[in-house]
Amino acid sequence: MLLITMIEHGGLGLNLKIRVCITIIAATFSPIAYADEIDLKSINIPGVSALKAVDFLVDRPIEPRATYVVVALGKGPEGSVVSINTRYSNASGWVYTTRAVKCSSGQMRTLGSGETVNGMLKSKSDPSWGPLVSGSSATQVAEIACTQSGTRLAGVR
Repeated sequence: MLLITMIEHGGLGLNLKIRVCITIIAATFSPIAYADEIDLKSINIPGVSALKAVDFLVDRPIEPRATYVVVALGKGPEGSVVSINTRYSNASGWVYTTRAVKCSSGQMRTLGSGETVNGMLKSKSDPSWGPLVSGSSATQVAEIACTQSGTRLAGVR
């Protein structure tokens, strides 16, 4: 629709070939265009329940070429909050990660990670809980997960 309006009104003064290229480039490099669709009903992670779809962009100025999005939240083992997030970068492509976070102690455990949703689901989880580190992307995702579950993230190193 935008392209049609630009053609009818002369747009930005660009010739038609350039306008078409701009439209194609924007569609081609949009991270959302390449994301695996995450069907939460088909995701079965041991110890995880009540996954619900969300859409929270993670602000990571330290990684200007990467885009992190929290796409699902749920309940996990030992009273933890579970998040599924995506990371996209032109340099490294997609990564899907599921983590459980104990909000009161700042402990986390990666339940799966992979370049596809299927790869994430097939990967092995961390055997034990570890500390969240201030400034890390995992901590930023944990802050979103804890806040959305109605608790405050504490104990971050």
